[in-house]
Amino acid sequence: MISGINLKIALKRLDISQAEAAIKIGKSRQTIVTWVGKSELDDETVELINKKLGIDLKSYTQGLIEKPTLKDIREIANENPRLSDESENQLREIIKKYELEIERLNHSLNDKLTIISLLTDKIKTLEKELTVKSPKQETDPDNDNRSVQTKLETK
Repeated sequence: MISGINLKIALKRLDISQAEAAIKIGKSRQTIVTWVGKSELDDETVELINKKLGIDLKSYTQGLIEKPTLKDIREIANENPRLSDESENQLREIIKKYELEIERLNHSLNDKLTIISLLTDKIKTLEKELTVKSPKQETDPDNDNRSVQTKLETK
């Protein structure tokens, strides 16, 4: 199995940056970064790297080339820092709080959307009622005024 760490160490030993490797291989720098981060590279990728860079990653993994030193491994680890367990737990707690707040806001939003929908339905109903009443007003506007005036007087 050939991993991205093998590629990273090979590039370091060849004194080739990931950007330079990308140009030589004909891929983007982001692709090289992705490969370096993989736990296993597929055979097609390994063949492409071997051909374009003139190296043999397979022989590297078989121990024919010097194995990575502790210094090499530390350098790779420093380039890809990991949070401490305490920091990671704090981050998880913060994320959990935000997720709960988002859930609460979604429920509140759904409640408000339901109210808006009910109000919209009520408005449509009232508009229909007004549309039905409006022809009477056009034919006899005094009649409506009298009925309103009569209603006010009876109260």
